[in-house]
Amino acid sequence: MALIEVDETQWRSATQVVGAMEKLLTNPKTRRKVLEAHKELNPNTSIPEIDALQVGQDRYNTLEKLVLEQKAALDAEREARAEEKRAAELNSRWDAGRARLRRSGWSDEGIEKVEKFMQEKLVADHEVAAAAYEKMNPAPAPMSPAGNRFDLFSARTQSDDKATQLLLSGQEDAFLASVIPQTLTELRSGR
Repeated sequence: MALIEVDETQWRSATQVVGAMEKLLTNPKTRRKVLEAHKELNPNTSIPEIDALQVGQDRYNTLEKLVLEQKAALDAEREARAEEKRAAELNSRWDAGRARLRRSGWSDEGIEKVEKFMQEKLVADHEVAAAAYEKMNPAPAPMSPAGNRFDLFSARTQSDDKATQLLLSGQEDAFLASVIPQTLTELRSGR
């Protein structure tokens, strides 16, 4: 081996660096960091300790990825089941509300109107919606029939008495002759 001349300060510096590296490489906590730094500077260098750890780390990363994907799939499935359960409960309530309205005497057309009202007003209960719908859309008042009728309690006019006497006396043709024109006039006038 050839001898070279080295300055004393360079010798001390080199000795300190070598001593520090020996200490770093003998300490288990710092050894890995030093080897990783060396691998970072020289990627093609074979360092079995680091290379073996990298293979293990790659396998760990692959397994972690698979576990996270499986967890996400299970969470999605759990959420889908919960959503189906909520939808089934809502459909069950909807059908039960519809059945209660039918038992109350509502027709299919009336139920459709109540359900349309429910959607417009964001009401979830059929009974509440039906009560509100009836309040907002009251049933029309019953129409009294127009025209003359045979009624014991209403006031009679002279024409009613004349027609009634003709009918009771057996003169049906005369009765019809007096009532038909009057009835046609009332129908045409819309009374």
